[in-house]
Amino acid sequence: MTARLRNLLLCIALVSGNASSSYDAAVVPAEIRVEIENGQLNLEARDAPLHQVMHEIGKIAGFQTVLVGSFVEPLLVSVSFENLPVREAVERLVRAENRIIVFAPSTVDTGNKAIAQVLLLQAGTTPTDMTFAENQSIASGSEADVRAYKLAQLVAMLQPEQVEEVRIRAAMALGNFQDKRAVKTLESALFDNFPAVRLQAINALGRIGNEQASEALINLLRNGDTDEADKLSATRALSLHDTSNARNFFHAGGNTTDSHTEPDSTSESLSLTDADNKKD
Repeated sequence: MTARLRNLLLCIALVSGNASSSYDAAVVPAEIRVEIENGQLNLEARDAPLHQVMHEIGKIAGFQTVLVGSFVEPLLVSVSFENLPVREAVERLVRAENRIIVFAPSTVDTGNKAIAQVLLLQAGTTPTDMTFAENQSIASGSEADVRAYKLAQLVAMLQPEQVEEVRIRAAMALGNFQDKRAVKTLESALFDNFPAVRLQAINALGRIGNEQASEALINLLRNGDTDEADKLSATRALSLHDTSNARNFFHAGGNTTDSHTEPDSTSESLSLTDADNKKD
């Protein structure tokens, strides 16, 4: 054996298809050969389940492969990589699949980020129970899956058990995200104990701007217990909406205690942005 081979971190694994309970057991055993040296990957795999290939790479490279959903059949891959950076190899292997790659800051001062997790997603699944640290980030995968992943994290951050500052930031981020699936969660936050959380939830609904968001703001305005400051903010947010709910509300004159003149949409948009900037 050459000195180079002796210095390689070598992993040769014979794996069978029943290694993961997510797959059928009737998979022909496959040979997977993985070598990593100085961040460069050598890989040989023939008719090997993708998740097992990723698992063997992760054992050496230091990341975890997670299956999300109920997989019926394994995807078999036959690949041969030589002296390929680990990150590039992982991207190539999962490029055509529903996946999310979670990165953590590298421990070495290179400015690069190391892979922390690879999530392989069954089509149509959303990993709502997965969490990642604030200093982690995710790579683009299937756009819909990544978006659902981000949304699930922000919704979790807005729950009442989170501290006030976390809820404030989550509501602001959901406003920037502008996903109508967040309306129900934001509507619940309209009754948060902290005014700053309520304000950001109102502003977020103003940015989402669909019929459901309009309805949530109108319900807040018609609630007799709503704080006057919240009513003013909700009126401004609702004025940004081009929805039938908003138009009907303003056409009827609303029913807030203060006289209402429809604000100019441009000036109100600036006011809303200024309020967000102050929170930043």
